Amino acid sequence: MQQSNGLDGDWRQFLGAHQSRRPATAALVYLGLAMGTVIGMHWKRHFKAPRPAQIYPALTPIVPTPRHPSYPSNHSFQSHLIADMLTAILQEKDKPAHGIAEPAKAFAHRIARNREIAGVHFSADSEAGKWLAAQMTTLWANLLKPKAGTELGTLVADIKAEWQFTDAYESPDQFQPYRSLADVVADKVKQSLTPGNQ
Repeated sequence: MQQSNGLDGDWRQFLGAHQSRRPATAALVYLGLAMGTVIGMHWKRHFKAPRPAQIYPALTPIVPTPRHPSYPSNHSFQSHLIADMLTAILQEKDKPAHGIAEPAKAFAHRIARNREIAGVHFSADSEAGKWLAAQMTTLWANLLKPKAGTELGTLVADIKAEWQFTDAYESPDQFQPYRSLADVVADKVKQSLTPGNQ
């Protein structure tokens, strides 16, 4: 429900990014949100896709249905954009992905999925947001060849410095994706219904 009012607090909390700790990463969160708003709204106006409650009037979403079009999901786009940009910045040549990459992608996916569960997006909206983030990150990655003294160059260097001493190269195989309570309960039910587990 909190995410319906904005994503900045969730992402800053997840990344431990505040003015006193990882301020450059916090700036990246705001950059991703701003880029996502402008670009996402352009495509929403282009496609003019209805919301689930507009197609299924009996549906009563648990959060207010936004007044702008549904496709693509901006929550998905912004969240995947933040995760993808951070991953691109921290990726070092010939090394595995940074340890935050998989958790950040899982967090972005969870935010997108929450909007579907809330009844304000279709899964196609979320997938379109994820795809759009990948396209934008590819374009943005070309700008990641920072020139010393530029604002972008300074931001990228500061983000790398903020994440320099983290457990940067733990294996993604060790990462357990975020699981909702519904996922855990569903697994328990499946286990209880499996012959031999009773």
